[in-house]
Amino acid sequence: MASIGNGEVGDKIMAAGPIRESVRARRVRTLALSVCWIAAILLLWFSRLGAASVERINLFEMVRAADRIFWGRCLQAESGQEPSTGLPVTTYTFEVLRGIKGAQARQSVRFRQLSGGPAGGIRGLPEFSPGQEILLFLYPDSRLGLTSPVGLAQGMFRVGKGGRGGQAVLNRVGNANLLHRARATQIRGSTLSAEEQAALRPGAPISLDRFESVVRRIDRYWVAQEPASR
Repeated sequence: MASIGNGEVGDKIMAAGPIRESVRARRVRTLALSVCWIAAILLLWFSRLGAASVERINLFEMVRAADRIFWGRCLQAESGQEPSTGLPVTTYTFEVLRGIKGAQARQSVRFRQLSGGPAGGIRGLPEFSPGQEILLFLYPDSRLGLTSPVGLAQGMFRVGKGGRGGQAVLNRVGNANLLHRARATQIRGSTLSAEEQAALRPGAPISLDRFESVVRRIDRYWVAQEPASR
């Protein structure tokens, strides 16, 4: 009787073993397929951004979309991989020289973005080097903990010498996007003067101090328009 019982238990164990293994294998395959789909979608999306002209996004839209806006100095750029997709990523560390939104002066900001460049990266994504001083508009982190400049090259401004010994900012599209399709109600609501509007014209660097003042007022405009989302 005992031997029959053990045999039955053994048969059940032998029968259940392949089932458990099959379920586990299906889960692994499902996870692998999900990761491949995510990777493919990200690669396709960013490849299109790099291959085609990116739609212009004006300063009002940039301020609204940005989670962090700051002028900072790049301290470190570390190459690696995003664990769940295997895509190449770069982790940047910036020292904040002047915080405008979501960051404060002397704060250290670290963020990860998909790598740019030809070596397995995504074309069109801006890259940063230690020592560079950049004014950045960064999207909120995604579920994978990744971000990028708002509007890609439109959301990164090089900081250099301006007139009268001051500093000026200019993005990679020559500031051509700043007032593109901006609404008259938005301009009035953020109290932009005629002089400030002229300073935001395409092709011209704008004083860092003036630009910061404009960005802060646009942010206050959005806070007043959308208090529940802030």
